[in-house]
Amino acid sequence: MIDTISGKILYRGEVESATAPVNSQIIENHIAVTYWNTVAKRTEMITMAMYDGMIDKHGLVPLVNKPAINRANLNTDGTRTVSSYNLPTPVVQTKSYILPRAVTAMGHSMTSQGITHKNILLGLSTYQVHALDMRQVSPRRPTVTPTQAEKEEGLQQYQPYVLFPPGNMATYNYTLLGSITGIYSFPTMLESTSIVFSTTKNGIHCNRIQPSQGFDAMPSDFNAPLLVLILLGMMIAIFTLRRVYKNKQLNSQW
Repeated sequence: MIDTISGKILYRGEVESATAPVNSQIIENHIAVTYWNTVAKRTEMITMAMYDGMIDKHGLVPLVNKPAINRANLNTDGTRTVSSYNLPTPVVQTKSYILPRAVTAMGHSMTSQGITHKNILLGLSTYQVHALDMRQVSPRRPTVTPTQAEKEEGLQQYQPYVLFPPGNMATYNYTLLGSITGIYSFPTMLESTSIVFSTTKNGIHCNRIQPSQGFDAMPSDFNAPLLVLILLGMMIAIFTLRRVYKNKQLNSQW
């Protein structure tokens, strides 16, 4: 990985016995790469996550004076000027995983606000598109029993084999016409929903995915008439109680 501004090498790694097809995606501070292992005869994935650095054990204590660098380069409006030439090398965490299918194309889900969990979209050799939760291949998955905080993040104990449940197929139970050559995602007005276009040599396929379920949309079986009745009942009760209260106040003054 090279910083395109300063030209500094941020991270360098070598994977033995790796060959094409190679696919990669940059997702915020994460990088995912798939390749074919010629020795093990299987498709593997390497995920990397970059972070600014570790927090000092006294870094969050309010009574400790902050380093002078935190107050340097402050603008008049309180913002700080940061130069890529002076930034420290980021901390990189990596993990490798084994995939059950060969990958021909790669993409990732995009939403309007970026709040929804990210999914890695994999075009498989079976002419299907699989939506892989990034937490399943996170480089932060612990090698020991996860702590309570890690469980709340959805991080499970590390194991190299990745499963592709049929329910996570973005193309459902059908296959596309030919090998998948590209996967493109676009946000919608709903934060929970992303539109995915999958291209093949014979056409284009479009479908929608919801990586975090439809948290901002009502389900199709929602009982709207019952909600309307409840609201009408509450309005009638409010007006009735208001009239009773006014009459009681009037009677008490006599």
